[in-house]
Amino acid sequence: MSKEHIWSDWLKNILPPQNQHQHQKIRTTYDRLNKKCYIIPIVEKERKGALSQRKIRKVCKSCNGGWLSNIVNNAKLSVEKLTNGEKIILNNKLQSDLACWIIATSMMAEFTDQPTAGVPKSDFVELYKTKSPLKLWNIAIAKYEGDKWSPHRYRHIGAKFSIPGPHGIPYSDPDKMQITTFVLGAFIVYAFSSTDLSTVESFRNRSSFKSLIQLFPFTHDDIDSSFLPVINDLKLMEISDDYRWLLHE
Repeated sequence: MSKEHIWSDWLKNILPPQNQHQHQKIRTTYDRLNKKCYIIPIVEKERKGALSQRKIRKVCKSCNGGWLSNIVNNAKLSVEKLTNGEKIILNNKLQSDLACWIIATSMMAEFTDQPTAGVPKSDFVELYKTKSPLKLWNIAIAKYEGDKWSPHRYRHIGAKFSIPGPHGIPYSDPDKMQITTFVLGAFIVYAFSSTDLSTVESFRNRSSFKSLIQLFPFTHDDIDSSFLPVINDLKLMEISDDYRWLLHE
């Protein structure tokens, strides 16, 4: 295994340097039968260095220098332009490249807190085989103007859920879901995925998703970054916090 940057290494050249970042973990358990949510005490930890320079040792050397490297390089121009708030026209090819990079980055970032991982191994295998965005993923983008998420912030919500059967034993293996929100400079990414199709379809109708520009599934229209919606701190927190509807699905 080799160390891999979660967010591409070249971002250090365009994001302001940071000496440290905070890693906060929150655990909750939801009792569907009694409709109660239990919150486990928050764990906060200060880590040295910039969040954008965090690495994980979960990728084999051939992947790191091969197909994953290609995904990163294919999206580099788009990510740089969007991070800097510069104009770029995203055609179908650039949208596909950017979506693949966002999916790969979201997968890598989950390794910072594996107990809450919501992406199954099968997604990683499919991305490796197809080099294309995955059908049960939903991605939207926007422009960021604010202070609390600047220059870089990442928020992840992961869950496992199942239908309880007799004596509390689930009828089947639990489904998984995850919501990833992150900011790089002026660039907002909002990504959702689930192993349950009905949950994916419900998410696509959420106002939080519709308030941004849909990157994937593709709309077959070019995306002009000049017309991305501008999101402030308050609105972004509302969007990233939009998960409670899942408790009632």
